[in-house]
Formats: sequence, C-alpha cells, structure tokens
Amino acid sequence: MLSGIGGFAIAWANRVDPWTNVYGLARTLIALAALLTLLFNPTTTMFHPAVGVPTGLKCGGENPLGFGLFCMPLNLELLRWLAIAGLALVASGWRPRVTGVLHWWIQASLFWNAVLVDGGEQISMVLTLLLVPVTLLDSRKWHWSRREVSEPLTDGELARRLMALVALVGVRVQMAAVYFHASAGKLKVEEWVDGSVLYYWFGNDTFGAAGLRRDLLWPIISHPALAAITTWAVLVGEALLAGGLLVDRRHWKYFLWTGLLFHFGIIVAHGLPAFAMAMWAGLTLMYRPADQPYDFASWLRLLDPRRLWSSRVSTRAHS
Repeated sequence: MLSGIGGFAIAWANRVDPWTNVYGLARTLIALAALLTLLFNPTTTMFHPAVGVPTGLKCGGENPLGFGLFCMPLNLELLRWLAIAGLALVASGWRPRVTGVLHWWIQASLFWNAVLVDGGEQISMVLTLLLVPVTLLDSRKWHWSRREVSEPLTDGELARRLMALVALVGVRVQMAAVYFHASAGKLKVEEWVDGSVLYYWFGNDTFGAAGLRRDLLWPIISHPALAAITTWAVLVGEALLAGGLLVDRRHWKYFLWTGLLFHFGIIVAHGLPAFAMAMWAGLTLMYRPADQPYDFASWLRLLDPRRLWSSRVSTRAHS
C-alpha cells in the first residue's frame, strides 16, 4: 500500500506544477481585498473604540502573541499606509518567497487588531497562512510567470512540488469546511429552515440592502414563495460548493462559476466587496486546478483596441 501511495505521489508531482498564475491570482485577490478595505476606511473607522476595546485596538487578551502590525509603537495612520504598501507589493506578484509571510502577517494583524472586521478578514488570514509553504518554495520572480523546468525532474524538485501540492489540498479542504459549516450551521436557525431569513436580513436597516439594491430585491424577498426559494437556494448552493470536490475535476469549472456568481450576489445584497474578493480567491484555489493556468495574454489580446477596430471595420465591409 505504501508503495502505491508513493507511486501516486511521484506521478502527481511529475504531472502538476503548483506554481502557476492560478495561486498567483488568488494571492492578488486576497491582497487587493485588504488593500481596498484599508484604503477606503480611515483608522478612525477600522480601529473604532468599542465595548471592551476602549483604544480601538485589540492588542491585549484577544491577541496574546502581541506582534500584530497595528500594535507597533508607531502612528496608526502611518501603519495603515505601510500595510497598504505591503499589500500592493503582494498584489503585484513580486517575489512570492519574500512576500508570502509578509502577506500573512498583514492579514493576521488586520484580523487580530482591528475592531471592525468581517468574515473576509478571517478567511484571508487562514488562506494566506496555508499558502505560506507554497510561497516559500516558489522561486519565481513574479507569481504570474510560467516556470521552465528541465526534465526529468530532480528528487528535490519532486519533494518541493509535493509539499506545495499538499498545502494546496489543505486550502481545498479548508474551503470545503467553510461552505459545509455555512450550510449545515444555518439549519439550526428556524428562519433559515422556514425560508424567511432573507426577508428579515435584506429588510434590515443596518445590514440589509439599501437604495437601488433594496428596490430591485424587495419584490423578491417580500414575496413569501420567492423569498423561501431564494433562502433555500443559498443553503443548497453552499452545500454543493462544499461537496463539489467529490465530482470529477472536469466539472469543477461549473462550481467555480456558481461560487463567483453567488458571492457577487452578496455584494449586491449586502455591499461586501472585500469579503467577496476573499471568497473568490478561495474558490479559485479550490476549483481551478493548478495545472490549468489562466491565459491572461489571450484575454488582453481580445481587448486590444486595434483588434476590436479591425473587427468592426471588417463587419461593416461585409454588410
């Protein structure tokens, strides 16, 4: 049995290079989510005094390690801009081996030290921690680059690949656990079971939809049958996202797009873009195989103004 496992591991490492722009895109999304949060929310908002936190900074009991960035004895506004600069460096994709631990520290500090955080900061902290082994073993200058590896692979290369691949599997398991808990945990709440919870949440003056978003959603959530169907669709969707890894990976793309659209809906309903970006990153790591890198160059060619113009001229000529 052990020989079989070893043979599978070696074949897996030979077949899959974990250091592609798939995990690079996820790192950029996570970094941009935190960067935008810090950029558009001043320190007086993020570190607002609250009950039990008179200074607006959680640097005591809830952060026993005490080495969060925002607990350093420097001006808090300066620390915010240092964090923004660090996140911009991470988002650029430069030297993952250097910025991997830095990224986790900034994300952890934001979750530990700030008062006003949501689930996005928590999942970002966990994902960046799980990605640390992948980044430390990444020798590329940019996480967008394609690696050139000579064949046959050396034992050292195979070992590094296996460690990185196992870490990425850990990310998938973590994301599956998040969605399973999100679905199963709601079954304990009566309003989720009877299908009325979205009516109460979307109609809430503090957490619900507002303005045009409320006007668009209200006909749905105020209709008992439509509200119930929408509510139960959330439970089913989260359960499917939790179990999608069990199906053939040829079908993973459908789960990926379903998850992306689901969290776009959360942006529309609740206005939480940073949370959605963090979850999009997790979904990318979960449902986009590492050995299927994105062809961003072809996307840019599709948007080339010269190509669009020539296509328009050709269409007019034929018409």
